[in-house]
Amino acid sequence: GGSTSSSKPSRGNNAASASDAGVEAFARRKVDPGVELCWIPYSSVLSVANSKHKKILEVRENSFNSRGAVAALDDDVRLTLAILGEMQLGAKSRWYGYLQSLPRSPMLLPTGWSDGLLQWLRGTELDPNDIKEERRGLKRCFEQMMPVLRKMGLLSKSTSTAEVGRLRRDFLMARGWVSSRAFATPAARHGSALTPL
Repeated sequence: GGSTSSSKPSRGNNAASASDAGVEAFARRKVDPGVELCWIPYSSVLSVANSKHKKILEVRENSFNSRGAVAALDDDVRLTLAILGEMQLGAKSRWYGYLQSLPRSPMLLPTGWSDGLLQWLRGTELDPNDIKEERRGLKRCFEQMMPVLRKMGLLSKSTSTAEVGRLRRDFLMARGWVSSRAFATPAARHGSALTPL
């Protein structure tokens, strides 16, 4: 083969323990465009089609907001909800190890930054006021998805305010992963997905 792999930490962090070590692959020769570097079966991708809640989430217009109006589920929201459902399964999820490997910081996207940090964006293409509006939009999206979350079994009438807050934080984390890591698969059935590599 044209590559080799290693499980030793080599990113300048000599203090990393064995559990922190990753897997690296190095090319032994120039890799030409179009050369397949890896193959991942669709059964391994975290997509709506592979999620526990696919029957609920595959229907694109199946949610109702608090006033009973239909709220369409776009692909990003559907994938976010699929990931959220897998997160709530914990160690029972097929993707538990993969999900545990993802960063868990509200800093992942600017929508999770404090207003003070957003000020550092002044004068850039990312306007702090636009980010704040996007943050409000994500809050509205979560509230509109509450009926779907109930249908998924993630919320009930007895869910405490603290549990709803935790679920909202997990929703925002999943949304951050979708924004920063999901990409369109060639298979229409799977659409956008998180793909462990």
